[in-house]
Amino acid sequence: MKARNVLLLVAIGLPALAMADYQAAPWPAGNPPDGWRPEPYKAGSWFSMERNGAGWAIERLPPLAGETRPLYAGTLYTYGSGGLPYWLLMAGTLEYVGWQEYFRTGATAKFSGVLNDGINGACPTCAYHPPTVGPSPYGTGEIRFLAAAEADVYVNGTQRVERIKTSEHLLLRPVASLLEGEWKRFEYLNNGTVTEYTDTYVFTRITTPAWAGNITAAANVQHKPRATNTVWYSHTLPGWNMVYDMDSATIRAYNMPEGTTVCGEELTEVSNLGIRQRIGYIMTAECLIFDMVLIDDNTIVETAFYNNKDRVQNLPVSPGAGNDGFTTFRYERVRPQEQQ
Repeated sequence: MKARNVLLLVAIGLPALAMADYQAAPWPAGNPPDGWRPEPYKAGSWFSMERNGAGWAIERLPPLAGETRPLYAGTLYTYGSGGLPYWLLMAGTLEYVGWQEYFRTGATAKFSGVLNDGINGACPTCAYHPPTVGPSPYGTGEIRFLAAAEADVYVNGTQRVERIKTSEHLLLRPVASLLEGEWKRFEYLNNGTVTEYTDTYVFTRITTPAWAGNITAAANVQHKPRATNTVWYSHTLPGWNMVYDMDSATIRAYNMPEGTTVCGEELTEVSNLGIRQRIGYIMTAECLIFDMVLIDDNTIVETAFYNNKDRVQNLPVSPGAGNDGFTTFRYERVRPQEQQ
């Protein structure tokens, strides 16, 4: 095991697990490559149960000339005020959000463009009329992708009109169930070193702890788990829990170990039977937090931040590792969904 990896694990409070290294390409332009950074879930069909009957087709296309990021096209199939079918189309180059925006808002990437509608065109039996397509009265649209295979739709930059989810997960496999299972974990340092952790990581859904409603935090803590509308999972790493927040569409792993640590303080009481049990937790901002993004059914990208909203440059970190600090992690499902 390399000394750098041991220092990383100790710094974030993890046991020194067995690993194997190999060399890949260094990060281009300071950013992780595809498959190693927070990015949109790969799906073509999205809709909201609250607006059933309408929906989005979202397609990833090759970059435009002179661009390196992919072009995204979104088509909204909906109805006008008179009840007739109506569609809107927009397209724009994908914009990966900065680390600070991702950590603070949970948005991983976004694209925007002028909303266009049209009249005429082809129909099954009528004579063909060339379509007329142009800007719609709705102005511009923007889709902001979130970690848990969801996205927010905005009009004219500020008006949020709906939260959409992938059709696959609404109709077939909910995200909450998809997160369960056995995973292999990889670390990619920006100098090109890729480490495969030989242990298997297991996420198992658990009942929301009774003490979740009594979690408090220091004023400079950015995120803390909520007691309601969340799904909790046990974690292979001692002292960690993964929490899927269904309101914010985020997936985060929090370190709340026993006793008093750099991460906070456990609140306990002793029952009538003499059993010590946790009744709450006081979080501090000095501990790392893992932000996790589901990018397809078998892959989760993970980024480590200090849970501190006062840090101006709260970048993905490898504390004490003797490098400039950029690193990212990825989980790959041991047994792909299509084989289950």
